[in-house]
Amino acid sequence: MSATSSPQPLLQVQQVSVSYGGLVAVDKVDFAVGEGEVLGIAGPNGAGKSSLLSAIAGTVKPVGGRVLFGAEAVADAPARAMKGPRWAVRNGIVLVPEGRHLFGELTVEENLLFGAYVVSSRSIEPDLVRVFSLFPKLRERRAQKAATLSGGEQQMVAIGRALMAHPKLLLLDEMTLGLAPTVAAEVCASLMRLRDDTGLTMIVVDESLKRLARMTSRVLFLSRGRVQQELAADGLRGTEANSLLSSF
Repeated sequence: MSATSSPQPLLQVQQVSVSYGGLVAVDKVDFAVGEGEVLGIAGPNGAGKSSLLSAIAGTVKPVGGRVLFGAEAVADAPARAMKGPRWAVRNGIVLVPEGRHLFGELTVEENLLFGAYVVSSRSIEPDLVRVFSLFPKLRERRAQKAATLSGGEQQMVAIGRALMAHPKLLLLDEMTLGLAPTVAAEVCASLMRLRDDTGLTMIVVDESLKRLARMTSRVLFLSRGRVQQELAADGLRGTEANSLLSSF
């Protein structure tokens, strides 16, 4: 009997490097994410976390390495090939960027509908129902302008807009930055329900090791553009993780 091969990871980041005008932001980063996995990324400001997510999402072109999504190359620096963000979204890679980037003068519902433009052939109402069930506050404020919402509510809109695009891989950059602890916990709990109910694959960048320990299976620690160490989620409560962050 022949040996059964292991399934291909949903995402493979192979020796990816990103630079801006000669300044290296990501330096030969290498990891894979399996389907249904939630991976955490931690590190100090300037570690390259946002640049790494942008390379995966096709919004930043790597100067080295490859990003593979299933069998497709999102970016292949040696071949000078890159699919771009529109291809990435259409094929299931959706980024919730730091800063949310909502349309402040549009309503909650109008902002959510922008996320559905890539799946316009589908019925949108069931997707709205799904987002409103995940974030009940948004149902109450669906006709309210996004600029008038609290920071936590705006983050819920940003995540909900991403979910309207039916992601296979959801990238969350600093999802709780600037939020009060109780609001951050509420957002985290909603994402954990989403994880448990749908098995959605996610990469989560967050400043709190405690939150990452609850949400993820493992965490990559970045510093100066490189992966310094990887820890399983159950190891994040120990002194090793805290000493890693303090050493950065």
